[in-house]
Amino acid sequence: MPMDHAPLSEAELDATTEWLVRQQKPSGEIPWYAGGKMDPWDHIHAAMALTVRGRRDAAIAAYRYMVHTQDPNGGWATERRGGRVTRSTQETNHAAYIATGVWHAHCHEPDHRFLREMWPCVERAIELVVSVQLPTGAIAWALKNGKPWLAPLVTGSSSIHGSLVCAIRIADTLGHDRPTWREARSRLARVVRHRPHVFL
Repeated sequence: MPMDHAPLSEAELDATTEWLVRQQKPSGEIPWYAGGKMDPWDHIHAAMALTVRGRRDAAIAAYRYMVHTQDPNGGWATERRGGRVTRSTQETNHAAYIATGVWHAHCHEPDHRFLREMWPCVERAIELVVSVQLPTGAIAWALKNGKPWLAPLVTGSSSIHGSLVCAIRIADTLGHDRPTWREARSRLARVVRHRPHVFL
């Protein structure tokens, strides 16, 4: 099937990259747009784009922002505006996604020092996520006031599966054995593939 639009030109990619850089705050935060909200998933996705486009310093600043704003339990607030939490609910796919971003950065430009720097943050996030795995193998969608919402989403759980793969690769690269993560990933894969009825 023919594409309706040609791929972005190099000039368009450059313009997009520079727009992302302009949105980034001195703290490293990347909101949706100037004055808009920030959520962890899109923030990390933007950092991945900066990595691909050779803006490593900006991407690293975005990951360090995640370290500085991580909640004690390993998660992140779903929404911030102007640096302040405006929605404190924690989504599990947001928490897990830090592993995807960190592994993506390492794959693009291998850097064991960066992996070691980010490891405590990644470990806390993944431990939170696997702690709310349900008996079915699915992952609770979110935590509100520290308590998990028991209804899982197929989209969130699928994203978490990919993040668990990345987290396990980070652990292996750094010499950390995390069998509970492997088991959580296997259980999650089975439910996503074979038991779609358990999802909201």
